[in-house]
Amino acid sequence: IRVLTRTDGPKACIQMTDDGIGMLRDSRSGFGFTIVNMLCRQLGGQLERLEQSTGTGFVISLETG
Repeated sequence: IRVLTRTDGPKACIQMTDDGIGMLRDSRSGFGFTIVNMLCRQLGGQLERLEQSTGTGFVISLETG
């Protein structure tokens, strides 16, 4: 699991990726997805799934101002 943080103008971004077997394209279930989705909702962020050839990745964008 890899976690990166960065700023993008008025937003802070948290990027989480792994190199596992991945998820089905339209899947919205599973323990990992549930945790990420709950974190995003708690922080008032926007969740975006990343396109990757292997593994799974998401970016949470949070307003900082």
